[in-house]
Amino acid sequence: MKYFLSLFAGLCAVLFVVSCTPVKSDLMPGSTSGNRPVQIFEGIVITPIPLEVTNLQVGAHTWQGYKIAIRFTTTADITAKIIQQGYSQAPCEAENFVNTEFTFTPAWEPPMSECYTWNGLVNAWTYSGEHHLSVNRENGEVYLVGVGA
Repeated sequence: MKYFLSLFAGLCAVLFVVSCTPVKSDLMPGSTSGNRPVQIFEGIVITPIPLEVTNLQVGAHTWQGYKIAIRFTTTADITAKIIQQGYSQAPCEAENFVNTEFTFTPAWEPPMSECYTWNGLVNAWTYSGEHHLSVNRENGEVYLVGVGA
């Protein structure tokens, strides 16, 4: 009986961890990062990754700085929390969202209706970075491109 209870407790722990993992994602083709998408998201966007974040796709080069392209779906509340970290509303300029290095499916097509920029940001992975956000309020998609030194 003791063995059964230990086995049951172990199985419950595994099920809890799996059920609390918000996203499962691989890096997009073209990426050279050794980090997992969730690690990249948490190091660059917000920690911990909210359970409301779904459909996470990450393209990244991470070595002595980073270059990233991230797309995910989330709620308006989580989008607001991300923006409140230091982003300022900015004109939507297509050149800020160019992604020629990473292959996304479906295709990388950020909406050019609501955009934000954060220059001089400091996070776990950079002492000086620049990020651009494009937000689609209709479907909750957020596109982020950024570089960090």
